[in-house]
Amino acid sequence: MRNPDFRAQIVRIGTLVTISLAAFLLISCGADDSAPTTSQLSTPTPMPTETETPKADLVVESVQVDVPPPEVCDDWEARVGVLVTINNQGEAASGPFAVRLNQRTRYVISGVRAAESIQLRFPLVEEQLDLYLDTSEKVIEKDERNNRFEQLVVRPTIPAQCVRIPTPVVADLDPLAELTGHTGKVWQAEFSPVSNILASGSVDNTMRLWLVDEAVLLRTMYGHPFPITTLAFSPDGGSLATGSSDGLIRLWR
Repeated sequence: MRNPDFRAQIVRIGTLVTISLAAFLLISCGADDSAPTTSQLSTPTPMPTETETPKADLVVESVQVDVPPPEVCDDWEARVGVLVTINNQGEAASGPFAVRLNQRTRYVISGVRAAESIQLRFPLVEEQLDLYLDTSEKVIEKDERNNRFEQLVVRPTIPAQCVRIPTPVVADLDPLAELTGHTGKVWQAEFSPVSNILASGSVDNTMRLWLVDEAVLLRTMYGHPFPITTLAFSPDGGSLATGSSDGLIRLWR
């Protein structure tokens, strides 16, 4: 029969062997170069974000009325125009685009490079200006909301030296007919509104009626003791009123 102390020693030796084996395995795993150490761990690098593509941005920089020099008077009013300055405030060239001012359109084939400006001239047709950039919407812009522009301008006055004063034309014309019969100066003559009759009043105290087409005397009216200074037909031509320096008005049928 074996000694109990001997068994205890065997159990103690087995326990030490197990502990030693576990320590060996732990040291072996820690020595693996493929496993990261604490010093090798770092913050993950973020994925690069997509950068925004540079775009153009067309805006109206200024609008002003352009007038010809005062020494140029030929078609001065027709030469008055509108100068439109367009600026590209974006980071890329615009490419070709169209500009419309009211009913007229201009095409900018070359486009506008970034941070540069161009100037277009339109005739001044209307005082209310309605301007629209990139009407065909070919340019991709940073801001599409600034392509409209409205403004009211005042049409300039033509210079005084360019105002032409019409030259009066003097013409010698032969009379169609001569009506004779009054013995004094004729103060007033009046055509009937409905017929070819002409009435005349004279300082010879008479009023005479003439047939215009035939150029003949139709009738001589007496009654005023003083010169007849004024006369007038009624709207229907059926009556005639005469006034005289005697202070009387006479009505004739």
